[in-house]
Amino acid sequence: MPATVQALQRAKEWQSLLDSEEARTRTDIARRVGISRARVTQVMGLLRLPLGVQKRVLALPVTRGVPRVSVRALQEMSVSSTFR
Repeated sequence: MPATVQALQRAKEWQSLLDSEEARTRTDIARRVGISRARVTQVMGLLRLPLGVQKRVLALPVTRGVPRVSVRALQEMSVSSTFR
């Protein structure tokens, strides 16, 4: 599965934890999964992408070698004024 798909799925899972109050903060999530709060925030930033883009990312086919779109490119798009 492409890293971009995994990152977006993770962001959606973490948002569900926050929505259901299973986790109170991003810091709680970071402690649970053993990564920094900053990384949790970076990954969750993908949720700022328009829903249409998110759907296309989740539909990306499994590829070998270089992915069609990187997590970094998606993160840059999520903070870009292009989508606001």
